[in-house]
Formats: sequence, structure tokens, C-alpha cells
Amino acid sequence: MRSILAACLALVAAYLLELHAPYAAASSVLLVINPVQGGVIGKGVWRVLGTLVGMLAAFVLMSAFGQMPWLFLLGFGLWLGVCVVGMTLLRHFRAYGATLAGYTVGLAAYGAMQHPERTFDQVMGRGASVMIGVVCLALVSALFSSRSVHSRLASLLDRLAAATAGMLATHHQAIQGSGGPDAKPLDAGRRSLITEVYGVDDLLALGKAESADLAHRAGTVRHTMVSLFSALVGGAPPLHGPSASLAVLSALQPDWEKVWREVGQSLGQEPGQAQRSHAIQLLTDLRTRLRDALTVTSLDDASEQATLMIAGDRLVEQLEDYLQALEGIERFHQPRPTPARVSVPFHRDTAAALQNGVRVLLTVLMGGAFWIATGWTEGNMMLAGLAAACALLSTAPNPALGAVEFIKGTVAAVVMAFLCTFIVLPHVSGLPLLLVTLSLFWLPGVLATTMPRYALAGVAYLVAFTTLAAADNPMRYDFAVFLNGAVAWILATCFTLLGFRIVLPRNGGRDVTRLRLRIRDSALGTLRGEPTDAPAWQWRQQHRIAQLGALLK
Repeated sequence: MRSILAACLALVAAYLLELHAPYAAASSVLLVINPVQGGVIGKGVWRVLGTLVGMLAAFVLMSAFGQMPWLFLLGFGLWLGVCVVGMTLLRHFRAYGATLAGYTVGLAAYGAMQHPERTFDQVMGRGASVMIGVVCLALVSALFSSRSVHSRLASLLDRLAAATAGMLATHHQAIQGSGGPDAKPLDAGRRSLITEVYGVDDLLALGKAESADLAHRAGTVRHTMVSLFSALVGGAPPLHGPSASLAVLSALQPDWEKVWREVGQSLGQEPGQAQRSHAIQLLTDLRTRLRDALTVTSLDDASEQATLMIAGDRLVEQLEDYLQALEGIERFHQPRPTPARVSVPFHRDTAAALQNGVRVLLTVLMGGAFWIATGWTEGNMMLAGLAAACALLSTAPNPALGAVEFIKGTVAAVVMAFLCTFIVLPHVSGLPLLLVTLSLFWLPGVLATTMPRYALAGVAYLVAFTTLAAADNPMRYDFAVFLNGAVAWILATCFTLLGFRIVLPRNGGRDVTRLRLRIRDSALGTLRGEPTDAPAWQWRQQHRIAQLGALLK
């Protein structure tokens, strides 16, 4: 309801300012909707910044190639490709801003592509619509939403810490030996937890936009995240067959299991400072006992002694990683946490970024060639929609499936826009009834965006319906214009699907292979003695492993 209220407010403001296309302000609201206030603020800010950059690019391209459609098309495709490369390499809202900078050129200039003298009015109108939409949604969100990311982030960290302790209490393959009858492979629960840990960074991105205090604590949260990940993937390697080193570790097994179980229960029942302090004390004592046991143990076989020392050191490192995570959670709850001095790096897939950029360029050229070859008057609208759809889906896990969802949402929008424009609105008089009518048609799309399975179809429905219904002042009921617009939207989504199917199609197996090779090459480079920052190298490798786990799900 907040999103619909903000869309109505934006539409009214656009009417009062007499914008050329007031419904574009409502579309801008519906593209930024997010149940979390931080998401609204983050997307809104970067939407404005991306739009401003896109407006500047539109001015440059139209002034240089306004009367040369092929050169304009090539320049637009290159610009969009560069922005999609940036979107793939960036993270969170910065990536969204790069996307906006790319496809805003098409949205801002499509009304002037056949009339270059209208460039200034069209571009400024697009910018004004975005500003109004973002401001209205931010206002409604500030009035009717609560800032809840801090508590959600604290709860998530506590839950992950408890789950990690519980997992380490039962998963001790190195102690049991992989060849024994009780050996346990890496179970689905641990794999799921490994991939879930990096979800902390996604929630943190919302929190940083919502609160300056959370932005100040971002380094602490990320260090806690990577420490939990290190504990999950760390520990001693499996020891094969009966051996003296395995016997020593097996003797330590009951104490190890008991302490981790107590830590998991303590943190899971009632997380708080007292429970965390108790867990830290339990693990510190366990680390001391483990070190003492390793120190006093001396095996006759030198290889067995070396194996024991390596396994013991790995277990100690695992304990220390988890202790660092608990200490990070403690710092997170302090009134004035000490900011982290070292930033956590993430993996950037340059090959995928270049592939996405080239795909978008070729797809836009394909759609633009269709427009120019046919001489279709509404081809510019199709090109603008095609550019936006390709850019938004470029980093989706399955962009072709996303394009199918876009087609479904667009077809539904065409049907509903026809009913609204030619059946309902002719009988509506006055602004209040207009807003109520539009709200009823917006409601299914807004509800769809709250369900991950239908979110993409919901977004396509909201934008296409709002544009096709074209609630202008005065209202124009032109069936030919509506039909041209409907065909343009459907063709835009169909060209999007065609582009993702035939132009450098995404290959999941190839992505997995490339990521595995990158992990291997980075490890081999370290063994060859290439200079590197050890923590940064480890954290980047951890992110690659998390991404690999997500791809293999």
C-alpha cells in the first residue's frame, strides 16, 4: 500500500507540474519499490545519480548523432554495453546506478529520436519524472516505514553464529577419518550455511543506505561474516585409515563436540552479551586444552607427528576464526565500534562482465536494425524497452527465464491496460476516482513483486501497464497509439529473450568451470610465491567458493 500511495502522490505532483508524461513519475516509483526503507533510499539515490549520468550521455549522443540513426544506435549500444560491464563488476546499489546510466539514454531520448529538436525537453522531462518518483517514495517510506535492518542484521549474525557452532559440533570429518564407517561427507546443511553467510553483505547494503550508524559498522560486520565463513570451511583435512595421529585426535573428540554443542545451545537459546562472553570463554579454554595436548604429544613416526601438528594447527585456526566472529558481533553491539582498518575484497568476474556488455550491444543493434529497416514509428519505444530489459536481466542467474517472465508480465499488462483505458476510464471523472482506479490495477503487480517467483513478471506488468494506460491530462483515448505501444512492449521483451538465447547465451557449466579455474589459478599463484596480501587473498577466495556453491545448488 505504501508503494501505491507513493505512485499516486508522484502522479499528482507530475500533474501539478504539468510534465509531458506524468505517468512516468508513477513508473519511477513502481521500479524502486522495496519493503525495506534502506532499499528505497539506496535504490532511489543511485537511481537519481544513474539518471543524471544517463541524461548527460543522451545529450552527447543526440547532439552528435541526432540525424544519423545508425551512428546513434551504435553509440547507444556501446554506452549501454559499457554500463552493463560496470554493473556486473559493481555490487548492490552501485550496480543499479550503472544500469540506470545505461538505459536512461533510450528512455530519455526515445521521444526525440525522430525529432532531435525536442531532445532538451524530452531529456529534462525524463529527469524530472525520476526525481519526483524517488522523492515521493522516499517521503512515504520515511512516514510509514520503520528502520528495521539493524535488528534484522543483529538477529541474522546471532543465528549464523549459533548454526555454525552446531554444525561444527557434528561435522568433524578430520577426527573420524574419511575412510572410516562413520565418515560424513559435506552435508547439504553445511553447504547451505556456507552460501548463506554471504547473504549478510546483501542485508548490510540495505542497512548502510538506511542508517549512517550501520554504514560506520559495515567493516565490523564484513569481518564477522568472513570469519564465520572461515570457520565453516576450515578445520583439519580428513585423515585416512587407522593411524597414531588419528588416535590422538579421536581422544580429543568428546571434549571438542561437547564444547561446540554448549556454544551452539548457549547462542541459540537467548543470544546476548552474557551468552557470547560465556561462549568465548568456553572456546578459549578449549583452544588452551587443544594446544596443551598437542604440545605434550610426541609420536615416534616423524610423518605422523607432522600430520598431527598440521591437523592440530588447522583446528586451532578454526577456533580462532570463530572467536574472531564472536568478537566482531560483540563490537557490532558496542555504542561506538572501532571501524575495521582493512576492507573485505570480493571477486569480480571480468570475463562475465565483458560477455554481458557485448551481448547487450549486439542485442540492441539487432533491435535497432529492425526498427530502422521497417521504418516503424514506434520502434524507438521498442528500442528503449529492449535496452532496459536487457540491462536489468544481464546479471540474473537465468536471464532467459527472466525474459520469459517479462513477456508474461507485459502480455498481462497489455490486457489490463486495454480494460483500464477503453472500458473503465471513460466512465471515470475526477482525480480521486482516477487514482482509485489505477491503484486497483496496480495492486496485482505490487503483490507479485513480493513473491520471488513472480517478481520479474510483476515489475514488467507495473511498468508496461502504467506506460500503456498513459494517464495523461487531458486523457487521450487513441486505440492506434495504444496498439502501437502494446506491440512495441511485447516485441521489446521478445527481442530480449531472443538476445539471451542466441547472443552469447549463458552457460552455467562454463561459468562453474571458469570460477573453479580462477580458484585453482589463484591458489597455484600463491604456491609459486607470487606476492599477495594473505587476508585479502583468503577473503577473495572465500567469496569465490561461496559463489561456486550458489552456482552448484
